[in-house]
Amino acid sequence: MVIWAQQAVDELNGLPKMGRVVPELNEEDVRELFLYSYRIIYEIKDEVIFVLAVVHQRRNLKDENIPRES
Repeated sequence: MVIWAQQAVDELNGLPKMGRVVPELNEEDVRELFLYSYRIIYEIKDEVIFVLAVVHQRRNLKDENIPRES
């Protein structure tokens, strides 16, 4: 699964807004991709993509559980 996750993230280099906006945050630059039963949450900052978290879809995700710089 790690290889598939890496491939999914690599695709973001060409299409960074490919994922949907994370509903818990509703911020345009924080998005997510789905890979099997996991969510890959990432942030776009100055054309650089930062993976913030990889969490299971069943997890009750809250804003404070997503690590981000202020």
